[in-house]
Amino acid sequence: MLEMNVLIYIDELSTWNDTLALAALWLERMPAHVTVMMPAKQAATLHQTALARLPAQTQGSVAFEAVQGHLLKVVRDKCEAGEYDLLIAAPAGHGRLDELVHRSRIRHMVHDTNTSVLVARQVPPAIRRILVGVGTAEHALIDVRVAVHLAQAFQAELTVVHVASQVPLM
Repeated sequence: MLEMNVLIYIDELSTWNDTLALAALWLERMPAHVTVMMPAKQAATLHQTALARLPAQTQGSVAFEAVQGHLLKVVRDKCEAGEYDLLIAAPAGHGRLDELVHRSRIRHMVHDTNTSVLVARQVPPAIRRILVGVGTAEHALIDVRVAVHLAQAFQAELTVVHVASQVPLM
């Protein structure tokens, strides 16, 4: 089975629980090199919490990185450098108006990186169905590869969606 380089992004927002829970569900079934990235100002608290939430078999091999400054920029730069196969993150949990004005952080991560992004919205008791959207970009093949490995690990059904045209037809 493919061993992946996984970046887990957590911060002080309440959604970090979903991120770690989904990462734990993933890491129980998939071998990976894991880096947990967090803001430096909350590093001590988040580091201990992350260790407690991740599966025991991965705890010795997890690297922690505390970042000063703009965390999303650091995530984008590291993903652009090709350091990670997968980014696991949760939405910021802001309201729709804030997302409309500032764009959501997940949208930034998906559009601004060349890494597959697994969004931790709510953690299911089991992963049974996986949906992966692909386009014409070269990175779409990587997304499919990640989804196939995930589907195999969880014995889940995989659906691949490609939008052929965004032009309304008569």
